[in-house]
Amino acid sequence: MLSTAQRLYRLAKERQKPNAQRDPGYQERDMTFFRQGLQALDRRYDPAVDKAEWMLFLDQYLDQPASERVAVLDNALGLTGTVDRAALSQRREKLLEGGGSVGRDRQLMDRIADLQDAWLHQVEALPEGRPLPERLRQARWMLEEYRISLWAQQLGTAHPVSDQRIRKVLG
Repeated sequence: MLSTAQRLYRLAKERQKPNAQRDPGYQERDMTFFRQGLQALDRRYDPAVDKAEWMLFLDQYLDQPASERVAVLDNALGLTGTVDRAALSQRREKLLEGGGSVGRDRQLMDRIADLQDAWLHQVEALPEGRPLPERLRQARWMLEEYRISLWAQQLGTAHPVSDQRIRKVLG
């Protein structure tokens, strides 16, 4: 899961570059393969196994001497004093509530990808050297704000944004 998160983060960074300047594996031609990898992960992911692994990790972590533990993690999980493992399991569930599942994230990524593809199609159709028209610049920023509205709602966006609003701007 961590490697997938790292690849998704890198993809977000690479997509800020023009397609030709992106590293191999992150160009438009690679997106079908990229999506297939996420779909395969989604098929293999089992929340019960994930929870069991998490609790096993925490049991081993809590067995370490306090001097070897990570203060930031202890504070984030409320690991001070005596630890009730049942309460810790419930705290884990609360941490995951807002994060959704792999399947939900994939659906959101697909929604963004469809809009991003529509935007890229229009950009690539422009004559060589022609600057982006205002509506395509606006759509690009709307796509960024849409990402925020889907995954980081607590940050808020400057303007209301939705799938329909972006499609309207793209025409």
